[in-house]
Amino acid sequence: MALLSAIREEFGRIAKTTNWLKKMGDVTIRSLLAMLSDIGKFIQFEVMPDAAKVQAFGEQWEKDHLASKLTTDTALEFLQEAINILLRGSINKNSQSPTRRVVVFIDDLDRCEPEAAYKLLEGLKIYLHLENCVFILGMNQRAVEDAIASRLPKSLENQDHITRIRAAAYLEKICQNVWRLPLPEDPAKILQGWIGSQIGNQNQNAAIDLNQLNQLFATVFIDKNGATIKCLPPNPRRLKGLANFLLRHLDLLPETTDPNLQKRDFRNLLLVAYVFQFHHDLFVRWQYEPKLYSLLLRWLRSELSDEIKPIFLKALQLPESLIRDASTPTPSYNVQPNYPDPGEANLFWIAPLLLDMAEQHVAADFIPYLKCQS
Repeated sequence: MALLSAIREEFGRIAKTTNWLKKMGDVTIRSLLAMLSDIGKFIQFEVMPDAAKVQAFGEQWEKDHLASKLTTDTALEFLQEAINILLRGSINKNSQSPTRRVVVFIDDLDRCEPEAAYKLLEGLKIYLHLENCVFILGMNQRAVEDAIASRLPKSLENQDHITRIRAAAYLEKICQNVWRLPLPEDPAKILQGWIGSQIGNQNQNAAIDLNQLNQLFATVFIDKNGATIKCLPPNPRRLKGLANFLLRHLDLLPETTDPNLQKRDFRNLLLVAYVFQFHHDLFVRWQYEPKLYSLLLRWLRSELSDEIKPIFLKALQLPESLIRDASTPTPSYNVQPNYPDPGEANLFWIAPLLLDMAEQHVAADFIPYLKCQS
């Protein structure tokens, strides 16, 4: 098991570099390493590649203690003893100082295959009550719940939402102390910071300087009524990817000193960069046929019925809907929020900006950016 291998490797490192552990003696260290090797064999996982280097003492210990297969309780006892040895001398029940603990970090659990994520959680349930041992799981909760739901029996009504509730309850029993990372309140400021830091550090983009960048970001995300447009994903990792694309293509911006033209051109580049970075199926079609721009506007204005809506648009979700007001002689719309999950990857966040641009832009405006070599 990778967890046991990591602990075993850390014990070996500490044995070489930490004075207090050296005092325990060479025999104790080898015995401890052998314990962890035994547990790994019991649960049928590979342990450290250099397990063979554990010297004769550990090998003899294995012969003496592994004549029969270990039970789960015995494996727990071994791991608890290993933790106690690691922390020996640092735990003082009469002391006012904080108790030392072994902390195990398991990050990106949501990136595992569903089967692997489920098995890992099942295995962790065995170890959650170890004394002075804490497990910290980093995950996208929705993705992990999906993995759990795929393993749970379907409800009698065969309703997916009931299975999802059961999956959430399963995860709740394991993770009883939860912290949720807050979403960025101003994604545009984060994007500006990523681009500005690279321009400031490298000074390789002659097409734009820091002053011009700051002026652009003060206007690009303001609509014609003076309100702020929320049109970027509230995810720092995704914003960094978007910033990298923009940095590679700032040289495509036409040279002009007119602030209105600068704003228009940067919006064109930003829109293409967003679609390129996050919606590949849409980008390749738009790149091949720039007239797709008019179809996008019809979609955003709710003018496409489900029967004629292309499949690559059906897969996307809009953060808000436009409801046409038929009582006015000229087209007017009311905005209705769709309250989507901000963590979903299929959200077309840029929609409000594209709509605000519609009156000043035509399909041909985007061609220089669509044809760029990414």
